[in-house]
Amino acid sequence: MLKPRATAFKPPDVPYEAFTRALRLFKEGGLPARVDRSVLSPRFGAKAVGVIAAFQFLGLADAKGATGDASGQLVDALDQEQWPRVFSPILESAYAPIFEIDLATATLHQLNEQFATAYGISGEGRRKTVFFFISAARDAKLDLSNYLFENSRIRGGPRERSARPATRRRKERASTEVEPMRGSAALEALVEKFPDFDPAWPDEIKQAWFVSFRELMSRVAPEH
Repeated sequence: MLKPRATAFKPPDVPYEAFTRALRLFKEGGLPARVDRSVLSPRFGAKAVGVIAAFQFLGLADAKGATGDASGQLVDALDQEQWPRVFSPILESAYAPIFEIDLATATLHQLNEQFATAYGISGEGRRKTVFFFISAARDAKLDLSNYLFENSRIRGGPRERSARPATRRRKERASTEVEPMRGSAALEALVEKFPDFDPAWPDEIKQAWFVSFRELMSRVAPEH
């Protein structure tokens, strides 16, 4: 069963890739009795604290980092067909206030507002926690709205390309309600070509996608 979570635990703001890398470490070397710095710091450096906090928030470790059945079951499910079935209820339990909104139709602004209301976080910290959640929820194959990816121009399905000149397209995008991108035109062109996520990809490709997705998300304008 899931470990009881203290109310002081905050949603993870560590990269989702670091969390899954820790699961892979435990799958290959065995689940430790505790998730602590002695286990993670040599491999994760400064991210070790964030990975530990992720395990605690998700109910996979208690306040002292002690693991249990839930963490063992999740480690066993990694890279297996049952992964979504095991991971999704963990997310639904840990992020219960977030699941009060319909994620299948929610917008990115709406999700940000829900995180701010539920956890009292804002700014860059909120953006990181929202990114972890979106990455985890998509990896768990939960039904997510395409509008959650609006700012990064990443959609869940095929996207038609306009025959309009690139300059005109950029001007039209600037006049919409979508938050503007930071960076150069080269970054914008890169975003346009970013591939859609495919759950059938091998795990190492999915991890690379999430890392790249995070880099793109870090360059979009902050949500209000």
